[in-house]
Amino acid sequence: MSESDKIGGIVLCGGASRRMGQPKLMLPFGEQTMLQRVVAILQEVTAPIVVVAAKDQPLPDLPADVIIPHDEIQARGPLAGLAAGLKALKGHASVAFVSACDCPLLTPEFVRFVHSKLGTADLAIPHADGFHHPLAAVYRIELEETVRKLIAAGRMRPFFLVEESDSVEISEQELRQVDPELDSLRNANTPEEYQALLERREKNALEHPLAESFLAAFANGEVDKASGLLRRHPGLKGESTTETCYQAHSLLREFVHRNGGHCSQRPHMLIADLLIPERARAFRESIVNDRANEVRKLLQMDSDLIHAEFTAGCGIGQPIHHWSSTQVADVLLAAGAELETLTTRGESPLSMQLRFGSAETVRYLLEKGADPNNGNGGHMPSDSLAELIELQLQHGWKIPSEPMLHDANHGHGQRVMIWLKYGADPNAINVDGRTALHMFAAKGIGRDVIKALAQAGANIDTQDDNGQTPLDVAKQAARQTAAKTLEELGAD
Repeated sequence: MSESDKIGGIVLCGGASRRMGQPKLMLPFGEQTMLQRVVAILQEVTAPIVVVAAKDQPLPDLPADVIIPHDEIQARGPLAGLAAGLKALKGHASVAFVSACDCPLLTPEFVRFVHSKLGTADLAIPHADGFHHPLAAVYRIELEETVRKLIAAGRMRPFFLVEESDSVEISEQELRQVDPELDSLRNANTPEEYQALLERREKNALEHPLAESFLAAFANGEVDKASGLLRRHPGLKGESTTETCYQAHSLLREFVHRNGGHCSQRPHMLIADLLIPERARAFRESIVNDRANEVRKLLQMDSDLIHAEFTAGCGIGQPIHHWSSTQVADVLLAAGAELETLTTRGESPLSMQLRFGSAETVRYLLEKGADPNNGNGGHMPSDSLAELIELQLQHGWKIPSEPMLHDANHGHGQRVMIWLKYGADPNAINVDGRTALHMFAAKGIGRDVIKALAQAGANIDTQDDNGQTPLDVAKQAARQTAAKTLEELGAD
């Protein structure tokens, strides 16, 4: 390719970002910063790339071949950055696509289209929403001299360059041919605009033409197919989707929503990992493997990890849901983890420890101030059930109906009697209006627990939503022992 055929890239990032309140180029956008994302997009269609930054301005890691000059005239606007960028590309390219660092929805197709409109002109510039967009335009390298003359004359508005050069204006109608929503022109000067960018990109993920194919592979646990779709169509993950600030990928959220809040089967977890940023996966592994020092180190490198969302077998949760040692929990809480945050299954960190932890870890969270009434209780292990109930009662727990009904539905008589001992409601009902008595009557087991329920105050003649009493249920299921026990207790 001759120099006359080559298009270089220029990214301007020397602005002060006053309205944003922090450097825009460092804002996270998926696994990359905003600047890294723009550079990655331009790499697909331009070379070399020049990143123009202010003097002493911190930059994220960039490819080794990126050229980094600095604004020669500080605080003089985009024309100064443009002049520095055009100068750096002399001898390397004949034209340059110029972008701001805060346009992460830019697409390679948009860059190619604008370039195709240049022809023999000096400048091809989009015009949309009533404005010219000089930071989404293609410039001939020779325009450097004109730019410097404008700066010397104090004419700092980019529009003056449009007036002083042979320019081609690209209409909004033309631009929408390759970018129907004009996402390539979206940027962020305020926190609200940044959030809008993130939301737009997430929306795009579910609108991708292959989103449903990917979700079907996800649901079927077809790891190779899901991986292949992401590999062959990077737009599914990178071009059109986001894991903003380590938030769960929109496709992962959609799958978990459709799957009843779950993501626990191994094939599903493997596919989920394809959508989770590498650093978040490393952070999760350091947590579940009790590497407290590594957890601390990763948080020092990137404090946003404390609110990362990922799967570890129980839907989508945050780091505080997945620890097993109090040393790791200490690090997470010190970094700002929230004790009451819930997973997609409605489980709090305390709920998770009740299911998978020990009395020690449950006591630890309760002493840290965890609310035992927040989140669903899940299934507590039988060998420590009484101890766990007592611990929570000591911290103001109000025993819900679900745990005892769950155990009754599964025929766990001994566990139900433990619940009754600590004050569980013997007349609690499920969604069908059935009590624990109905459930044991249907199973025909638990003579002792049927008596225990009655002694605790269960109404032996209560009717479910179908108008059946526990005795009706026992007779219908031909459970003679259960029916006899209920009749002995006075059931009609």
